[in-house]
Amino acid sequence: MLKLADDAPAKGFLAAYVTVESVTDELGFVARLLDAAESLDGSKPLLQRLRESTFAGILGRIRKLGPVELRDPASEAWQKLGEEIALVLHELARSRGRKMLLLVDEVPVFVLQLLKQDPSGGRARVFLHWFRELRQKPELAGTVRWLLAGSIGLDNVARRMSLSRTINDFYVLEDFGAFQEEKARELLSAWSETFNLPLDEPTTARLIERVGWLIPYHLQLVFSAILDERGEKEPLSPALVDAVYERLIGRGHYFDHWVERLREELSTPDDQQAMALLRAAARPPEGATSSTLAATLSRHIQDPDAREQQLRYLLGVLQSDGYLVEVDGKYRFRSSMLRDFWLRRFGPGKSQGPSPRKAG
Repeated sequence: MLKLADDAPAKGFLAAYVTVESVTDELGFVARLLDAAESLDGSKPLLQRLRESTFAGILGRIRKLGPVELRDPASEAWQKLGEEIALVLHELARSRGRKMLLLVDEVPVFVLQLLKQDPSGGRARVFLHWFRELRQKPELAGTVRWLLAGSIGLDNVARRMSLSRTINDFYVLEDFGAFQEEKARELLSAWSETFNLPLDEPTTARLIERVGWLIPYHLQLVFSAILDERGEKEPLSPALVDAVYERLIGRGHYFDHWVERLREELSTPDDQQAMALLRAAARPPEGATSSTLAATLSRHIQDPDAREQQLRYLLGVLQSDGYLVEVDGKYRFRSSMLRDFWLRRFGPGKSQGPSPRKAG
């Protein structure tokens, strides 16, 4: 997203990136739109209009970063203020003869925060409907473009609340894909030169084999661990890669969020059922068939029709969020590193995943 923001001017766009991962209320979301506007040259005269309007007091509250109670008048004005800020972005882009690209990261995490505060789903429902109406405003639709991202799928969150219609104007891109092996080798070679850490062919091949899913983050994890953990004169070798890899998987904290996000995204008992499916898929390296996974789910759901419906839903979530991929009729872990972590953490005799929530 940051790269897109950097490249946007050459494509005829003004662009601003913000993240809403730590935002806890609707006014905080609007504050991030204000951050986007303030980051752009030439926005001050347009924003001054807001500061001199009836929103002056609320803008002051935003900058103090204080919590907004639901009974607070500010909580009732966030929708209109958000619309006015979006109009400022529209006017700024039009004045430059460009379009506006707003890149907003971790929107699903923010929506889940609203659900956590209001389990009835009322606040999340109001926000998603408002946000869709904002994107659909005729005076904005031709100028302001939105790119949303998140560590979990907004489509899955909306489906859970039966609100898929609130995001049906988005094109969903589920998988950017990993590097091809040649590109991964280029990246490792560049790091090798940067850190003066020669990688011979057997060591490079073993590192690529152990990582499996060749995304930059996982390649970096293993390479950085080798840098940090090898002895001063310990030669690089496939055996060293194996040893570092096992220690990395054993520590587990790089992968704990894959467990935590299931509990955040899915309600009980869906999270426990998803954990059961993942344990079943992790056991054989090639993955498990849908019939095997259905049998696993039969321990939780007796009715065949309900079980089949739930299996389709959970497999959709687990594929969309990057846990599983279907290959040759079997569902296996997309990442071999994540599978190894899962077996280490949740294999036979291990903990069964997220503990049940307390009532109340």
